[in-house]
Amino acid sequence: MKISILIPTKNRLPILRETLHNIYFVNKLPKEDFEVIVSNDGDDDLL
Repeated sequence: MKISILIPTKNRLPILRETLHNIYFVNKLPKEDFEVIVSNDGDDDLL
């Protein structure tokens, strides 16, 4: 089963970094079993 995680964001770069870190490194699912989609709504932060 594949899980999709959708993250809407705008001007929240520090929180987004922490969230992605937790998803990829704290999560116990194999990386093949999930995908992360980030929807950026006109962010002013630089990635």
